[in-house]
Amino acid sequence: MNVLKTILLSVMLTLTPAAVAEGSAEQEAEKLLQIINFDQLMTETVKTLLDAEIQQNPDVEPLRDVMLSFFGKYFSLSAIGPAMIELYTANFTAAELREINAFYRTKAGKKTIEVMPVLVEQGAELAAQLVEENMDELEAMILEEMVRVRRSEE
Repeated sequence: MNVLKTILLSVMLTLTPAAVAEGSAEQEAEKLLQIINFDQLMTETVKTLLDAEIQQNPDVEPLRDVMLSFFGKYFSLSAIGPAMIELYTANFTAAELREINAFYRTKAGKKTIEVMPVLVEQGAELAAQLVEENMDELEAMILEEMVRVRRSEE
């Protein structure tokens, strides 16, 4: 019986630091999502990306409200938050998340949060411009690949 108690105590002592560390990382990830105001950030980012898409493809404009409703439902903290916490804890330790949280509490960190949707929009515009400027090359590459695939199927 004493051996069983010793084994159980050893297992508990071994698992406890890991469980505490994991819980701590999860808590820090939850804090991070609150600090960055995840729901507002996602709403602004979705609107920004959708506006950029509409600018590139005006046919999407009539679907704007439907798209905003859909993404508002599935990109909210309540819907995607647990998965985001898992992603953060899988990629960052509790200590790293504490450092990230400390940064986002600074003036520069707060500005980063505010500016991020604009940077996403500008990045999307740059990417679209690059593709547009090089569309001939992309079309030629696609055509070449389609020809290659057809030949290999024959």
